[in-house]
Amino acid sequence: MLKNLFTLVLSFLCFSSFASTNVSGIISGNVTWTKANSPYIVTGNLLVDSTCHLTIEPGVEVRGGKFNFYIDGALSANGTSSDNITFTSNTQNDTWYGLAFRKKHITDTCFFNFCKFLHAGNKSLGCASIKIDSRSIMVKNCVFDSGSYCHLYLQNIDYISVDSSVFKRTSMGICLSGYNSGQIINTRFEKDTLGIYTCIT
Repeated sequence: MLKNLFTLVLSFLCFSSFASTNVSGIISGNVTWTKANSPYIVTGNLLVDSTCHLTIEPGVEVRGGKFNFYIDGALSANGTSSDNITFTSNTQNDTWYGLAFRKKHITDTCFFNFCKFLHAGNKSLGCASIKIDSRSIMVKNCVFDSGSYCHLYLQNIDYISVDSSVFKRTSMGICLSGYNSGQIINTRFEKDTLGIYTCIT
């Protein structure tokens, strides 16, 4: 009896440790990605609709691939020092296309705190870890590592705040193509990363 109970508990723990959620298509409404259902694996083109506010909880891992991940609505990823949010590739030793915030909902601020962005970008397609057009962005306590092109690609930004973050192992850390105001403080660029670069488009 005890042996059967032990086997049942062990099976449950093993099953729980491999919980995952596949995501693709259009996300609408207010949606929360939880640690309990992590990792979230992008299995096709994904659009966060203009009606959606996607909240990503501490400890969540998002695994991208060779798919577009567009955000027309709002996204907030607020991790903690002990429970980072990780955005990475779903394929070992390969890159993914990153996050692309488009012009819709231009009053929304893109917020990332205690996040890790790993192995993102594609130079030929102009993909970066985070690409933003005509919005504001706040990045704090984040690490961007091993990109294939650029970590932050920012166009026509109203306000930018980057604080206490690290950019490394990519061609360009931050590429700016027009912004109104902001600050980049307490931030390091290291290991073959150009730093802040003014792009001409």
